[in-house]
Amino acid sequence: MLFHNLPSRKLTDYYALIKRPVSLKGIQKRVQGVHGRQEKTGISDFKTWDAFADEMSYIWRNAREYNEDGSEIVAFVGQLEVRWPMMRKVMDVRLTKRWEQGLLHWTTGARQKGRTGTGGARSHRSDWTATADAQDVDA
Repeated sequence: MLFHNLPSRKLTDYYALIKRPVSLKGIQKRVQGVHGRQEKTGISDFKTWDAFADEMSYIWRNAREYNEDGSEIVAFVGQLEVRWPMMRKVMDVRLTKRWEQGLLHWTTGARQKGRTGTGGARSHRSDWTATADAQDVDA
């Protein structure tokens, strides 16, 4: 699958040009709270939706920087970038639904911001830190 793993280390020109290589697998590990070969913590490294979205954007930024204009990869990431806002909305709805079902649990990071994790406007939930059961993180 395209962008699932980082490019081969044999592509030395890629790593010389791209200062922040990002893969979908790497992002998934950060969402799950995996560091190195340690077990999942279930606590995401991303403290806000914006931080997650920024990391995702490196997928298409890096692809554009490394590949030639007009290439199939650049065309593909252009479509991905256009669809990203809708995908983000779908994820927000799914996570909000899981929170309402009690499947997501807010950490003390939310409480430090003055929120109790027991309610509040949905628009404010996007900057909370959530922990989740493994089945929720993998979905």
